[in-house]
Amino acid sequence: MTYPITVNFHHMDRSEALEAMLRERAEKLAHLSAAITACNITVEPEGRHQHQGRKYAVRLDIHIRGKRLEVNRIAHEDAFVAGRDAFDAAKRALDALVEQQRDHGRPVES
Repeated sequence: MTYPITVNFHHMDRSEALEAMLRERAEKLAHLSAAITACNITVEPEGRHQHQGRKYAVRLDIHIRGKRLEVNRIAHEDAFVAGRDAFDAAKRALDALVEQQRDHGRPVES
């Protein structure tokens, strides 16, 4: 199942390679739950550290029928690593949500 995926870069240049990786990871979430209706991804530099490399924050806003799952401020000096970590956290949260629905006797949409 496909759903709209938006990738926004704030205060930085757009990276086609990073955007492609983020979209691929977002599409993989569809295998966990068919209830996902949209995924908004925001990438932005965080702070202005001069002694260390600039960190990049990745924020995910995943819309699921009747719910909204947010993964905020996963930061790392490498934007690709920050994206990977954000989607790993989203996968764990989505797995927990599916398990919670299963425990409450609701039909699981996966």
